[in-house]
Amino acid sequence: MGGAGLQAGLLRVGHAAELAREEDEGVVEAGEAELVEEALDFGNILVRNVMVPRVDVVAVRANDSWPAVVAQVRASAHSRYLVVGRDLDDAVGVLNAKDLLAGVLAGGEPPDGWRRLVRPAQFIPATKAVDDQLRDFKASRQHLAVVADEFGGTAGIVTLEDALEVIVGEIRDEHDVEEAEVRRDPDGAVSVSARLPIADLAELVGAG
Repeated sequence: MGGAGLQAGLLRVGHAAELAREEDEGVVEAGEAELVEEALDFGNILVRNVMVPRVDVVAVRANDSWPAVVAQVRASAHSRYLVVGRDLDDAVGVLNAKDLLAGVLAGGEPPDGWRRLVRPAQFIPATKAVDDQLRDFKASRQHLAVVADEFGGTAGIVTLEDALEVIVGEIRDEHDVEEAEVRRDPDGAVSVSARLPIADLAELVGAG
């Protein structure tokens, strides 16, 4: 571990010890302590643990027409979209939904085409620490990065919101739809989300 990493690690240990003492003495509330502890553990979490996996990525194709792009944005209600060429492994940039607003209000595609609105994509490894990526989001003013796998393909995407949720918990807005991770069907079958943690699945079926 380098000098900077060692210093950061020692600071986390020191802060955690101080936090535990203050919680025991009633200086901080339990909920506040939990939030700070999550922040202190932030440096141990990797991008692959919080990213949106490729199967859940909603992308816009670079050869889509203006009406198709607008319809996609309206239907999925995300604020940013990965723009791809041939497939998800051919990521060419990021499209901000707000950049389409002028064209939508004017009733047509921008004169120089919607593709001029696409911004360069940032590519990062899945093993990057989330706290490092949060700092990069702040420095670059970009809120979405493409997570590359070991073969150079697209493993998924990570957003500023994904990084922040590590500390503050899930951030939901008016467009989010609550989906149950476990659903029991009338015939007795159990449907489980592919994103359900293995430990939770083991507890559900009584294994382990």
